[in-house]
Amino acid sequence: MTQERLSGGQLAAALSNAVVRCMADVSGRGPSRARATIGQDAVFVVVEDTLTHAERELVRIGDEAVVLRMREGLQRAMHDPLDREVERLTGRRVIGFMSTNHIDPDLAVEVFVFAPEAPAARTAEGDSTASAQPQRGLSWRDAGATGAAGYARAERGSRDWIQQAGAP
Repeated sequence: MTQERLSGGQLAAALSNAVVRCMADVSGRGPSRARATIGQDAVFVVVEDTLTHAERELVRIGDEAVVLRMREGLQRAMHDPLDREVERLTGRRVIGFMSTNHIDPDLAVEVFVFAPEAPAARTAEGDSTASAQPQRGLSWRDAGATGAAGYARAERGSRDWIQQAGAP
């Protein structure tokens, strides 16, 4: 039985949910909001409200550097499982993973860069760059501790958002 690939908002929601789940598994608490943006050769997942209670206390007493260093370790722990899940969901090979955190406001971004597609996989017009239409994903807000449950709302028109983020 052939499994059909998700696309558009459904794919963005699945990617956002995968990041939230993995962050919760690794840190004990997932973000309360995540938004995936799918570009031609990359996925960007911006998450909000990621810090645990203990991390917030460290920030309160001025130990932001300790929190950021710990988050770097957690990102290394998430790297392989997240790459595998993004590859499974998208059908594309991940060749690069970058992740960073910001304390105030409490934000993080997970970036997955894909291997270039084979020419046959590109658009019928033959110019994948001109026809690529990145899509802003779904947002997930959680009322619980893991960030995995919540509601979603579709958002459109992310080309400007991606360009503002510095993507091609």
